Amino acid sequence: MVYVYTLGTDNSWRRIFEDHLPMDRISSELPGVCLNGALHWLTCLKIKSDDRKPRIYCFDLDSETFHQLDHDLLPQLPITRWGDNKSLEGLKLGVLDNCLALYINGACFPEGYFSNFDIWVMKDEKSWANIFRISGAAPSSVWKRIEPLMLTEDGKMLIIYNDEKILLKYYDLRTGMFIADRWADHVIGYGSIKYIGHVASLVSPQHIMMKKSTAATNF
Repeated sequence: MVYVYTLGTDNSWRRIFEDHLPMDRISSELPGVCLNGALHWLTCLKIKSDDRKPRIYCFDLDSETFHQLDHDLLPQLPITRWGDNKSLEGLKLGVLDNCLALYINGACFPEGYFSNFDIWVMKDEKSWANIFRISGAAPSSVWKRIEPLMLTEDGKMLIIYNDEKILLKYYDLRTGMFIADRWADHVIGYGSIKYIGHVASLVSPQHIMMKKSTAATNF
């Protein structure tokens, strides 16, 4: 089910009844990724099927409708279990350089599929490109704490690693090496802080809050 709440209205949630609501699919445990006015979820079928490919569904916040991205363009990924959120283990959606990104951790897949940590980005709705690869996949315990944050203009990627020190790591895409660490050593406990990539804007947050805006949540 999907409910929509619109700021500046009567403070009530509206349930969306939409023909293309993907009722036969489940999404990962992660929240939807917002990009270009739409929320994106990685999904797979609830029941075992020959269709083993994850698909990305979007909810347009303006039209309040669902649509599916062209799944034939995604890398071929195996689904090894069915019926719960762990079907999508090893996969994450994110945003890098204002593009939708798919993070793949090879450690979560059967031998012979992936052996690396890969990042694919969708430059447009017609193609995905593999822009990033670290040889040797991350253990599952580490994977849950890794989140690529942003690409810098000089070809480096900033990666968050949520350990006790909440490390920020710079990875040089050109040399394939980590080059620096930064950490918030005043923060105690995993999950107590969240980093967000800064995007410059001339629009005041106060102006945004005064306008009618829409948010959505999935259950």
